[in-house]
Amino acid sequence: MSYAAALQTAIFARLDAELSVQVVAYHEQVADAARDDKFPVVLIGDDSFTQNNSDDRRGFSATVTVHTFTRERGYAEVKLIQGQIYDALDRFALSVLGYGVTMIDQEYSEATREADNLTVHGVQRFRVLLREAV
Repeated sequence: MSYAAALQTAIFARLDAELSVQVVAYHEQVADAARDDKFPVVLIGDDSFTQNNSDDRRGFSATVTVHTFTRERGYAEVKLIQGQIYDALDRFALSVLGYGVTMIDQEYSEATREADNLTVHGVQRFRVLLREAV
């Protein structure tokens, strides 16, 4: 399994275990969730990686974006879910197959209303440092 897939799998497992809302791993599924009217929904998928090797091990610096979509009036529900996501991931000793996570910190969080004027969209970005397991 690639390091990117392993990280997404670990984040998905953590959020799926900790949140009481539907968690999906791929962007295409948001449209399905909207059609099925299954809100709120948390989406994992947007990420970027740069190499961060040491002398003896491969490593990566990653940013992972987590999206929350709700259809409740106001911003309270999306902010409550974002708080749960923060509690589940920030500074958590995440277990990633083949890698040790040396850091996971939230870098950014926002909530906005989508153009449909029905959906509230929360965005959180996390920085993750991974080191190849010995």
